[in-house]
Amino acid sequence: MTFLKKSLLLFACLWSLTRLSAQPERRSGEMLVQLRPEASPATVLHQLGRALPAEAALTWKKTVAPGWHIYLLGFDENASSAEALLAAARRHPDVAAAQWNHRAEERATFPNDPEWNRQTGFVLIG
Repeated sequence: MTFLKKSLLLFACLWSLTRLSAQPERRSGEMLVQLRPEASPATVLHQLGRALPAEAALTWKKTVAPGWHIYLLGFDENASSAEALLAAARRHPDVAAAQWNHRAEERATFPNDPEWNRQTGFVLIG
């Protein structure tokens, strides 16, 4: 009976490790935020800065998608808790969504549908 319990425990641990390794790599010190359309990026950054400790300095790194109101924020992971910063951003009323900036894998730029050429009304993007 103990052998079965140990085997199940080992299996559960190994399975959880494979699930963790399948997560895309997070870029250190970077967070993506999507603001509500009526929100001002400068105002949101100022309000988040006031709500956080002084050492948790958030900075705008770049506008990722202006039409979608998505911005890249930077911060020093050594100076503050990354999880606390993400939680504060998610609580802000003008932030529609907040998440870590992950490394994306290169993807194919051509359709994988063998019947693509028979479909009318679709335009190849790119």
